[in-house]
Amino acid sequence: MPLGSAPLRSDWPAEKDPGGDTAGAISTRVVGLLRNRTGRGPTKAKTSISSDLVVITLADCLTPGERQLAAAGHADLVVHTRGVLHQGLRAAATAIVEELTERQVSAYLTAQHHDPDLAILIFYLAPAPMRAM
Repeated sequence: MPLGSAPLRSDWPAEKDPGGDTAGAISTRVVGLLRNRTGRGPTKAKTSISSDLVVITLADCLTPGERQLAAAGHADLVVHTRGVLHQGLRAAATAIVEELTERQVSAYLTAQHHDPDLAILIFYLAPAPMRAM
């Protein structure tokens, strides 16, 4: 199987929020975005949606080269580089979340860890518009 084409593993618990279909679609599209930008996407993704937050947890994100750098004592460089990459994804990832939740994103935060290999993307949603009765 070519690098980056591994299927998304589904051994994490199923989504429990009412937006489960939306959450799964967000996970799939963000994994695809990362795969396109880095040549390899994470193999695990879980999106949780609450009233004002969308949190995407990604696992097994690092490329083989990044893993080698981290093992050679350059984990800080790998984490920093991934942070810069995630900031570069801001516009595209925000567009995905806004499209699928039909809500505007007012803040985007991200963090990366190398051991365990995890990344978190957090989207703070603007208040939902009031609906006329």
